[in-house]
Amino acid sequence: MMHNDGYFRLWLKAQEVAAAGERASMRFLEFFAANIRSPHIRRAYYRAVQEFLA
Repeated sequence: MMHNDGYFRLWLKAQEVAAAGERASMRFLEFFAANIRSPHIRRAYYRAVQEFLA
């Protein structure tokens, strides 16, 4: 679970992505809304999100 700082950083990144256009916005949404059953892939996505928000 993210703390408030994590949500704020995510919001800032979302603003950057929105400024990049509709296609980037859709990819961003698809990435964060994906239903991932595999625990290995979930961990990989978690690491990718941490890197993205850094």
